[in-house]
Amino acid sequence: MGNFQCIHCGKMREQETEGACPVCGYRMFACPYDRSLVLRSEIQRSLRALEKPSIQLSDLFLYRMENGKEIPKAADEKRFPGFETVQDYVCKAKKTEEFLRRLNQSIEELRGHLRTPFGKSYQVSVESIRRSVQSRDEILRAALTALRIQERPQKPELPEMTADYMEMPDPVLLPMAEKTLDMLLTLAQKIGAFIRMNNLYGLEYRGAANKQARLTGSPAQALEDLNGTLKKILSKRYVLDLFDDGTPQLEEMLGVLWQSFQALMKLPILQKSCQFTLADGTQEKEETICAVLQNRLERRFSTINQFAFSPTFLQEISDEPLFNLYDQMIHLVRPEMCGVPRESLAVGKSEAKLQQMIGLSAVKTMVRKIKAYALANRDSGELNLNMCFLGHPGTGKTEAARLIAGILYENEILPTDRLVEVDRSGLVSQYFGATAEKTKQVIASAMGGVLFVDEAYALGSSDVGNSDYGREAINTLVKAMEDSRGKLCVIFAGYKNEMEKMLNVNPGMRSRIPFVMVFPDYSRQELQEIAESMLEKRNYRISCEAMTQILDITDIRRKAPNFANAREIRNIIDQTILCQNLRTNGSNREIGLVDVLSYIENEGGYDGFNERTRGYNVR
Repeated sequence: MGNFQCIHCGKMREQETEGACPVCGYRMFACPYDRSLVLRSEIQRSLRALEKPSIQLSDLFLYRMENGKEIPKAADEKRFPGFETVQDYVCKAKKTEEFLRRLNQSIEELRGHLRTPFGKSYQVSVESIRRSVQSRDEILRAALTALRIQERPQKPELPEMTADYMEMPDPVLLPMAEKTLDMLLTLAQKIGAFIRMNNLYGLEYRGAANKQARLTGSPAQALEDLNGTLKKILSKRYVLDLFDDGTPQLEEMLGVLWQSFQALMKLPILQKSCQFTLADGTQEKEETICAVLQNRLERRFSTINQFAFSPTFLQEISDEPLFNLYDQMIHLVRPEMCGVPRESLAVGKSEAKLQQMIGLSAVKTMVRKIKAYALANRDSGELNLNMCFLGHPGTGKTEAARLIAGILYENEILPTDRLVEVDRSGLVSQYFGATAEKTKQVIASAMGGVLFVDEAYALGSSDVGNSDYGREAINTLVKAMEDSRGKLCVIFAGYKNEMEKMLNVNPGMRSRIPFVMVFPDYSRQELQEIAESMLEKRNYRISCEAMTQILDITDIRRKAPNFANAREIRNIIDQTILCQNLRTNGSNREIGLVDVLSYIENEGGYDGFNERTRGYNVR
């Protein structure tokens, strides 16, 4: 056991290893330590994690062209069916004679497969690696901006390649495998004679194939052992007495036969090799090509490394600004990449869904902190979980509220995942003196979960109905927030400026809302990701030109005060799909530029957009 201190809140505790702080979720380090030095080191570690993408052979897609179609290498590897396919093919025979014929046929086909060399040349696609690197570079650019480093990684230099693949029979193992196949044919004949003699049916004993082949020692030794087992079975005489139906004998023979098949499929009788040839003529073996590609990618960071890994890196920055940089870094990269464990903060289904939402990085960070705070203080009886969401329509406030209700429930902070959504009309009565009772009923229905008050600013607005009724609802809510600590979470949502006015209606309201989250408008790139996700869920494809035009429309509408973000993009997508359906009569699911232009025309052209955006120019 040793003393550890949180890098964020400074909490001290005794524990065996580094871990997450139970109060705030940040990393705890062994005392004593130089906070500034540790912060710089962790920032560097985060950068290093982003610099070094792990490249696997599975990231390389090998294919050849045949009649204008891409044939993956994996398709060629299936030229002889696997064990399960052979078993299924044989055992589905409906008659005994057919069962035996298929068995013999499969043995001969396996013999031909093992004897025949195979070689093909393939093109190599590195698109998967390129996309992965581009995604990491986006995060890296944000990190470098935060660190005030002007340099940027160079474009990935991933070479064009071809691959020559070869399978050759092993000269030592092949004769032994041939001997195995000969004995398998003999065993198949013996099984056939046994079935005919005793009027049995092989299909009923396919369960014998469930016995797994156990291979020990070298491949040659495994084949020797296998051939020894086959000899014993072939030398056995199976004589049935009056009370024996032959089932155990047949299962024994079939079991050995199928195990032999399995072994021949698993053993390296075919020696496989793959050689890559780069565009400059350089040749690399399969076991080294990943290292070559990784080395090429790492060269892109030479100028960055001069700054980021120098002895004077960030030395001029004081502790608090330095911690803010560190905080940005650990939330830009995945915790497991930068060494920030979250053992005490396990991620449930709702939190995972929140993390998958596009954008909202600041909101996600705040939710993690709220969860850590709640876990550390849930037994205190003074847990204040009330929140305020500030942002325009369509920025994900309602969806975030639903997921927060799930997070609080999954972590046993609240007893239910109930979410009650209301607006002014759901709280305010049209009769004098009845608002308080109506609001209390809504609060009671949400007790144990989350009460989400959308467009909450309307409660304090004198422009909406009787403002006194709205103030009555606010006062009732404030009292419930105080009396129901740890039992209820109230979330107020609305426009930023209007919400500020609402918070001033009751002096005690602001102090009872410790967590304020700002939901920013989605960027053009984020709206594109949202659009692509919507289209993918509906099984539609879209051309680059059409997507660009849709994003141009959102740029125009963004200037309007009522811009609805994701809701806006959803409406555009819906209307564009309608235009596409009218054009194609449902014959395909490809959205083109003509469909977006048709939608624009239906909306009154660009002039129609301009009228709604108060005269802003299109271009």
